[in-house]
Amino acid sequence: MFQNDTDNQIDGNLSPSTKGEIQPNLLNYKRFTLILSLLIVSIVLAVVQWGLHETKEIGEKKIAEWTEIPTGFEDESFEVPEDTVTYRLSDDSDILIYVTYTKFNPKTGQTYVGKSQGYGEPNAIVRGRDKYHHRNAEGFLPAVLDKYSIEKPAIRGREQQMIDYYGGAWSDRKVDGKPTLSANKIRAVAKKHKLGRYYHKYATREFTEIAKYTGF
Repeated sequence: MFQNDTDNQIDGNLSPSTKGEIQPNLLNYKRFTLILSLLIVSIVLAVVQWGLHETKEIGEKKIAEWTEIPTGFEDESFEVPEDTVTYRLSDDSDILIYVTYTKFNPKTGQTYVGKSQGYGEPNAIVRGRDKYHHRNAEGFLPAVLDKYSIEKPAIRGREQQMIDYYGGAWSDRKVDGKPTLSANKIRAVAKKHKLGRYYHKYATREFTEIAKYTGF
């Protein structure tokens, strides 16, 4: 009872103009705090969304760089058929070795780069591949071992890096008209190959990078 009398007394002491000023000011304040709160929430959500996006991209890149290729995921359609033949040069070895090699043509000054695989000593695998090589009749010298590994992705990437090191495949130079010292008519790894960048980074990690990535 006493409280109501006090409130009435206070209200009675306020002029109509003062009451009119307090109500709009209070309404504006509430609007301001609401807008400020919505702005803060929007900023926080944007930062969280950006962080999730960056984390996803980094995770996908790391997976592509360092994880093994899932079974059946590799696309072999762009490999030279002869390069997929496995040579068994030793009955004592059960470790499959992958190699890259070069063949130089003194007449043209161009170098052919290829790869092979087999069981035995790396140089013996190269000799086995070179014995009936499809470019021998063109005046190329005997094949010379470049690199070897038990990791096929490393060799796939190395083969393409070597082709790019010598100036790029003819199919690439046919597009831009630049000269090349490569005798490879086509790329080892197609520009649009879904694992092209993976092969490149795998080779770089194992042998160091000798040419920049040229795929898409």
